Amino acid sequence: MNETFNPERVEHLHQSLSSHSEKMTIWTQLNAQVTKGAETLHHQAEQNGLPLSPLHSWWQACYELCSGYQMKISQVEYGEEEYIVLTNHGPAIVDLSHWT
Repeated sequence: MNETFNPERVEHLHQSLSSHSEKMTIWTQLNAQVTKGAETLHHQAEQNGLPLSPLHSWWQACYELCSGYQMKISQVEYGEEEYIVLTNHGPAIVDLSHWT
């Protein structure tokens, strides 16, 4: 598979995984996207003179693809006090500073 890294494709594959009867096909396609993302990150790091191991590149690609799925809005409160409770269901720390 010689396609470029595509986050929208990963989103589509993620959504179809729960309903698709050919789960191994979807897993293979997801793996290809993560691998392509890792290759892209590794290449960018090399171009910038940053030492990055292939494993670190792979982990970073997984993190970037999955971090949006691990944060869930678990409670919304309206009334005298208004607030939202976010729950991190994943293994990584997620930077929420860009959330609006």
